[in-house]
Amino acid sequence: MTSFSRLASRASEALSGINLALVMSHLACADDLSHAKNSLQLERFRSALAQLPPAPASLAASAGIELGRDYLFDMVRLGMGLYGGNPVPARANPYRTVAVADLARAANS
Repeated sequence: MTSFSRLASRASEALSGINLALVMSHLACADDLSHAKNSLQLERFRSALAQLPPAPASLAASAGIELGRDYLFDMVRLGMGLYGGNPVPARANPYRTVAVADLARAANS
């Protein structure tokens, strides 16, 4: 048995009986769509999910959405895309700004 298998077995035992609400991670290199770590993280996230009790899962934020359906799982976190920010600088921004807050004006009201 490899050390990872022993660790996974212990984690599974430690988590038995726990009702997980959400399993979440974050893609470290999602803003570079061709970065090799994206597929590696996807593989490891799937492996971790297989060792855990069933729960909704989230891996992608705004940039991760651009990586495709495999990265979406049960939910995504909009991140900077929610504010119209461009999560992948090398590509055209697929998001648009829908509201702007004028904080100086609001403070003077």
